[in-house]
Amino acid sequence: MLGLFLCVSLAACSAGRTPAPSPTAEPTAAAAPTTVATPTGPITITYWETDTDDADVLLDELAAEFMKANPAITVKRAHYSYDDLRNEFRAKSFNGQPPELVRAPGEFAGPFSELKIVRPLDEIFSKDSLDQYFTGALAGVVAQRLVRQVCPLCAEDVPLTADEVAELGVPHPEDHAGQLLARRGQGCAKCRYTGYYGRTGLFELLPINGRLRHLIAEGATPEVLHRTARQDGLRGLRDHAIRKVASGVTSFEEAMRSTADAEGT
Repeated sequence: MLGLFLCVSLAACSAGRTPAPSPTAEPTAAAAPTTVATPTGPITITYWETDTDDADVLLDELAAEFMKANPAITVKRAHYSYDDLRNEFRAKSFNGQPPELVRAPGEFAGPFSELKIVRPLDEIFSKDSLDQYFTGALAGVVAQRLVRQVCPLCAEDVPLTADEVAELGVPHPEDHAGQLLARRGQGCAKCRYTGYYGRTGLFELLPINGRLRHLIAEGATPEVLHRTARQDGLRGLRDHAIRKVASGVTSFEEAMRSTADAEGT
């Protein structure tokens, strides 16, 4: 599926005025985020999107849950082909009657962004306004990788060297060299002499608990979030890969290769 973007039309926030063209004078500093007043009456959010079947069910459920939690807000969705969406959005924008939200392939935003018809959310709303929605909405984060499985027909036990044991994070690796075993495929017709047959997943699940939610709202750095998650029991991709090696599912080499950029996580 093509990458998607969510944009907010400035014309919808400007009391029906047609957006002014971009100035041609010297560039100025970016405008400060707008602080949006809390609405007091019924609100209708018009949401346009390209025709896709994959996200429809999920978006229907999300819209229904959102309206149930916010009875004063109605979300109206409309589907268009890519070309029709571009044409309708252009026409409505310059007439001062665009939708509030648009979901479309990423390249859709280019010309409208240059004309200042659409802007990123963090340029329109203040951080505090966004945090009250985004922080509470995030339930968890999942990372995943695919690793090759050792071939069940030709795999053999091989002893790990002191250096390999050290890479696993085992204390005093020299004491365990030659004693810890891993599985390694030797190559056969079944695996086309690669030593691997099939794939399995590595997963890293980070539930957003109270501590993390508070830190996110406070704008904590990734390093602080990672340290806190580790303290709360996060097991990273490398941890899962090591467990796959210990259970004989994948080889030491494949586990280290597939999580090289996740080392220490």
